[in-house]
Amino acid sequence: MTTAPEGSDFAVNQPVLGKLTERALARYQRAYDQRVKRYLDFDKFRDHAAGPIHTLASENEQIAYFLSYGFYVLEGGKTAGWDDSVVKVQFGSRPYLTAYGEPQLVYGEMSRSLRVFTEQGASLLYQRGDDGHVMCLLYPASSEREPKTVSMVVLKVVNDPSNLLNDRLLRSHLKSLAAYMAVTSLDGSPTMLQRCRYWWLHLTKQRTIGGVVRPRQIQVIAGKLLLWVATVAFSGIALFLIQRRWPEKDAVTPAVLQASQAAQRKSEAQLRVLEQIRDTMAASAPTRATPSAPVKVPSPGAPAENRK
Repeated sequence: MTTAPEGSDFAVNQPVLGKLTERALARYQRAYDQRVKRYLDFDKFRDHAAGPIHTLASENEQIAYFLSYGFYVLEGGKTAGWDDSVVKVQFGSRPYLTAYGEPQLVYGEMSRSLRVFTEQGASLLYQRGDDGHVMCLLYPASSEREPKTVSMVVLKVVNDPSNLLNDRLLRSHLKSLAAYMAVTSLDGSPTMLQRCRYWWLHLTKQRTIGGVVRPRQIQVIAGKLLLWVATVAFSGIALFLIQRRWPEKDAVTPAVLQASQAAQRKSEAQLRVLEQIRDTMAASAPTRATPSAPVKVPSPGAPAENRK
């Protein structure tokens, strides 16, 4: 039921109904019904979440690795049922260190207190908003002495809470929870796939660091890359336009042409000199002598002719 603002006359300010008004009211009714349906779907998930989640967890070896912490599905989160818009899936806590405190004087005697440090396991929180959409928030394991830099990761925003009844989606969420627990806990032994999933979550999901929600790292990297590409492209376009508007004189081509012509002239001069040398050598060479008739030489034993 709607109420008019204080000091106003509802009868006078009542809107006039028409075709457009009826269409608008029909759209409003559909939006209202969808929000109510989201509420009901989340209530159904909250009331029946423990059974399916425990069943899926029993099939996951990586969750069984941390059974010493305990594994819980809590309706209402820490309020144990008082908040009907929350479902929390979490590993429990366990002590990891025992230390003695500073000596103190108690009843005339010196004594040292014993302190036990505990580690809280990773958790997955399903938080229904007032619009009916569900935020899936992933929290790392944390110890008392070393708080984590990244305090929360927005795993997913489920626009339709009825999808939470799908075992495939819940199985994927439990794998992310187990990977986050394996990487951030003190005694975790993450596999290569779990490390890849952990870094993929930090790369593609929003994170909370120091109480501030940071943008996705992949968006930051893509933005810087796009800025670099745009800068290079703009520089190239600007240089092209400047050269078109104020073209520089071509000083290289004439110099190359002049050097080529000079080399050609030098080569022609060398050829002419070689031809002159060849002609001179051909003219000064001696003519070949003609062969003479053979001279007969008398042998010593032959008789002399025409002796007196």
